Amino acid sequence: ETGLKKAELLLELDIKPNDKSGITPAFKNPPEFKIAEARGYFEGSRPNEPDWFYKKEDYQVYQENIRPVVTSVKDHFSRMTKNHLLCLIRHPGSVSCYKLQ
Repeated sequence: ETGLKKAELLLELDIKPNDKSGITPAFKNPPEFKIAEARGYFEGSRPNEPDWFYKKEDYQVYQENIRPVVTSVKDHFSRMTKNHLLCLIRHPGSVSCYKLQ
């Protein structure tokens, strides 16, 4: 229990297979996922930001790729209703943001 409303949360799913094992975290049994405060993905130091963008491995790649993702999350969040849940999904080749109902 976070005390936050559904529209203030973000569901983070990783459906990109792991390079070493080939296992997709969101499709494991039980599935791996994260639910966190959405604002932590685009405000301040972005404490909830997943390390999907190689921040610790290649900072230049991170800098080139994080801005559009943060912009998308922020844009979707600004249009949320109380019935929506924000979802950030990493899949092979990209990252997408959706509003789920």
